[in-house]
Amino acid sequence: MTNRNNYTFSKLIAVMLLGLLFGTSCKKFIAVEGAGDQLEQSQVFSNDATANNAVAGMYRYMRDFVYGSNSFAAYLALSSDDSYSYFSVPVWDEYANNTLQSNNGALPWQAPYNIIYQANGIVEGLKDNNKLSPAARDQYEGEAKLMRSYCYLFLVNLFGDVPLLTTTAVSINASAARTESAKVYALILSDLKDAQSLLKKDYAFSEGKKIRANYWVATALLARVYLYMGDWANSKVAAQEVIGSGQFSLLSELNDYAIENNQEALLQLANQVTERIWEPFVFAYGDIPVMPFRPGFIDSFEPNDQRRTKWVRMVTYEGGQYYLPYKYKLTVPGPERYTLLRLAEQYLIRAEANAHLGELTEAVDDLNVIRNRAGLPSLAVTISQDECLAAVAQERRMELFTEAGHRWFDLKRTGKLDGIMQLEKPSTWKSYAALFPIPISELQTNPALQQNPGY
Repeated sequence: MTNRNNYTFSKLIAVMLLGLLFGTSCKKFIAVEGAGDQLEQSQVFSNDATANNAVAGMYRYMRDFVYGSNSFAAYLALSSDDSYSYFSVPVWDEYANNTLQSNNGALPWQAPYNIIYQANGIVEGLKDNNKLSPAARDQYEGEAKLMRSYCYLFLVNLFGDVPLLTTTAVSINASAARTESAKVYALILSDLKDAQSLLKKDYAFSEGKKIRANYWVATALLARVYLYMGDWANSKVAAQEVIGSGQFSLLSELNDYAIENNQEALLQLANQVTERIWEPFVFAYGDIPVMPFRPGFIDSFEPNDQRRTKWVRMVTYEGGQYYLPYKYKLTVPGPERYTLLRLAEQYLIRAEANAHLGELTEAVDDLNVIRNRAGLPSLAVTISQDECLAAVAQERRMELFTEAGHRWFDLKRTGKLDGIMQLEKPSTWKSYAALFPIPISELQTNPALQQNPGY
C-alpha cells in the first residue's frame, strides 16, 4: 500500500489532528472545568462543586487523549496491522511504518502524564480534607486513582519502564528516573483496589449517566490489568464479577454501540452537547479515506459477521474501494458518546482466562456469546486449548478494533507482535519498535531518563 500525496488535504488533516497537544506547568495547580483557568489546590478543594469540576477535568483530558482530534486510538490502529495512512503525513507515516522518531510531536507521553498530574493533585488535595463531604471525598479519590491507573497501564505497555510519579512536587518529578514495570503494575493494582473500596456500585453520583467511574468500572479495568499480567485466576474473578452483576447486558443492536447510556457501556466519555464526535473524522474526511483498514483486516471477517456489516463502511475514492471504521455514526452533535469500557471485553477477558486455565467449555461458551451476538455460528466445545486461544485472539480483533489500542496491546502481550509485523510490514519493521521512543524533549529536560534501545 503506497501513501498518496495530496498536500492541501494533508496539511488540513495534520493541523486538525495535531492541534490538541496538552501542556501544563509543574506548579501545584489543578485544571478546573468552568473556571476558565487553573486554580491552586486550596481553592479547588474548598467545596464539593469546585472539587467535582476538577475531577471532571480528568475525564475531558482522557477523552481528548484517547478519542479526540489527536486520537491515539487511531495512531495505535496505524501501528498495528489494522489500518494504514492513505495520505502521506509525517506523523502518521511514522506510526503506520513503525518508524517513530523521538522528536515526533504526537508521542503519547505528555498527555497521560498530564492526567496523572491532575490525579496526583486531586489525591493530595483530598488528604486530611474536612471541607468536603465524606461521600464526595471517597468518590473523587476513587476516580483519581482509577484514572491514574489507566494512564500508567497505557504508558507501561507503550514505553516499558516509566517514571512512577505520585506527587505534584516539582523537585521530585523533574528528575525522576524510569521505574521498573513490576513496580508500576504494583501501583496500578493498588490504585484499582482502592478505587473499588471507595466507589459506589451505581451511577447515582453522575445522575444515572455512565460518564463517571464507579465500582464496576474499577473492577472491569482490574480484570484487564490481571489479563495483561498473565494472572488468569484473578482476571477471571474480576471479569466474572462484572458479568454476573446484572448491571450490564450486551447490545442486541450493534448500531447502538455509541449511544449514550446504553446497557453495554460501563464508562463513556462525555462530550459537550454542542461538540461532535471526532472519531469519524479521524479515519475519514467525509468520503475521503484518511486511515482505512488494511486488506488483511477486512479479509479476517467471517461471512455474515454483522460487525463488518454495521461497524465498517465502504467508500469509493479515486477509483478505489476503501473500508473504514463505523462504530461511531455521527459527525454532528448528537446522542453518541465515546466508549472507554464495555461489557463485551469482559466476556473476552473471561474467555481468555478460562482458556489458559484449561476450562475450555466455559471459554467457548463466552466466545459463543460474542459470536452469536454478531450473527456467527457457535464454535464447537471440542476445540483444543491452542484453537481456543486463537479463537479468543480472533474475536478480540473483530470485536474491539479501533478501541483504545487493544490490537497493538494484544499483539505485544501475547508475544505475536514481532512475527506479525515482520509479515505485514517487512520493509520497515524493526523488533525494537515494540517499545515507543521517549520524547527527546523529556530526555533533554530530565537527564535521569534513558532512551529505549534502537532510538
